[in-house]
Amino acid sequence: PILKNQLDGLKLKLNQQYNVNENFLQKIIIPIKGGYDIINIKDICVIKGEGNYCKFYFHNNSPKTYTARLSDIMSRISSKSIIRVTKSLIINVDCLISIKNNEINFLGTPKVVIKLGLLTIRRVKKAILWLDN
Repeated sequence: PILKNQLDGLKLKLNQQYNVNENFLQKIIIPIKGGYDIINIKDICVIKGEGNYCKFYFHNNSPKTYTARLSDIMSRISSKSIIRVTKSLIINVDCLISIKNNEINFLGTPKVVIKLGLLTIRRVKKAILWLDN
């Protein structure tokens, strides 16, 4: 039999482990020459894939390019606010400011503006706003 205080201690340890894992899932680790960059997913506005490279646009820093495939990056992100719009573009819904004509504006000190085709804009609107137009 398990005593109540042992059960409470086990529950506390599980809660601490769950919180650590939850915080870990909100970051992505990308290898760079000589180490690793740890990126908070909330800071990412847009990720553009360009072959074996990905260009990250942040709302609080200048863009950075990493050696990684977009599919590998997407498989490491578990956030529901990050969606893949096209085969070469991932956006963070939480950083979206506006969608006008063929432009999507994101948060950022250097303002991040992405120009897309009308079909892609419709796809973004459908994913974000559940609209058909």
